[in-house]
Order: sequence, then structure tokens, then C-alpha cells
Amino acid sequence: MEVPGSDSDWRSAQFRQKVVAQIEEAMRKAGTVNTTHKSGTDMENHVYMKAKTREEYLSLVARLIIHFRDIHKKALGGPVGGPGQMSVQQMVQQQQQQQSMQFQQFQQQQQNAALQQQLRAQQLQQLQQQQAQNQQLQNQQMHQNRIQQQHMLQ
Repeated sequence: MEVPGSDSDWRSAQFRQKVVAQIEEAMRKAGTVNTTHKSGTDMENHVYMKAKTREEYLSLVARLIIHFRDIHKKALGGPVGGPGQMSVQQMVQQQQQQQSMQFQQFQQQQQNAALQQQLRAQQLQQLQQQQAQNQQLQNQQMHQNRIQQQHMLQ
């Protein structure tokens, strides 16, 4: 699943700030906000510096968020049971599926945010076009009024 937008979108301050907010939310839910020595901004900046492409950036951010979600699940007393009840391979597969789903959710959130931004831009453009049309109509009416006044004076 692709997140719409140009390859440089992920480098924008606005996009990065949304990612920081998601990291901090995951940290807050995991209860690690006060126990880690790094802030969400520090972690996002580290990931940003490490990533060479948009896909790599999103993948690293998703892994970081998944890490905090896993901490949160363990804190809640997540699934209990060791390798005796489930094979290591099954556990790995389950974790990979879970990470894949969480990454897809993250991508969907990013896609929704980008679509909302596009919609707002379109609405703004339509509003500006309407205002320009209204101004043009007013100018035409004023011009016609002047012509009528000149004819009346003659």
C-alpha cells in the first residue's frame, strides 16, 4: 500500500511533525515517556537521518511504533504462553503478520492525512475561483452602471 504524495513530502516539517506525534502517542500508551532518555522528536530525527528513501523512513517509523505497542501489550499482560505452547516459527509468523497489519494501519493514517490535505487545497482553490468570479461580476456591473450614467447625462 502506497502513501500518496511526492517523494519529498516525507521531508517536510509538517509531515515529520505528524510522525513525531504518532511516536509520542505510542510512547505515552506504552508508559515509556518518562523512562526513556529520548523524546519522540529525538527518535524521529534519528530515523530521519538514517533513512535514505521515503519507504525506508516509513518502515523505520512503523517499526519504532510497533516496538512501543509491543511494550504496551506486555505491560497489560499480553498473550501468555511460551515456546512450549506455540512453536518459535509460529510466533515469528504471528509477529510478522501483526507488524504488517500495524504498518498498513500506519500507512492508511498517512494516506488519510494526505487526502484530507488535498481536499482542503481543492476547497481553497474553489473558494478563490468563486471570489475571483464574484469580483469580475462586480467590476462588470460597475462598468455597466457607469455607461448608463453617462448615457443619462448626455
